Amino acid sequence: MKTNFWKLETGERTYRGKIYCLDGRAGAFELISKDKGKTGSITGEINGEAFQLDMFESKSRECMTDECRWGLKWTYEKERDDMRIYYRVATEHEPDSMHPWLY
Repeated sequence: MKTNFWKLETGERTYRGKIYCLDGRAGAFELISKDKGKTGSITGEINGEAFQLDMFESKSRECMTDECRWGLKWTYEKERDDMRIYYRVATEHEPDSMHPWLY
């Protein structure tokens, strides 16, 4: 990260995280962004398979939903079951991390 004379942040930020899939796969990602995560380049791997994508911010003022912005359509039909599966997968891949709200 760089700062200018006024101590405002400039330059790129790096965000790192883990990915847990409902089908049991897990991985990690890294987002490098110049605008605090609004756009940037994401690289990572899921189950040893590499992926890369570029994230763009929508230019449309009407684009306020996840489906419009990211091309993802979320469903909440099985939200409770999906959360249980997600935390089970996370615990299997990170056994030291406890999720007390599941028990």
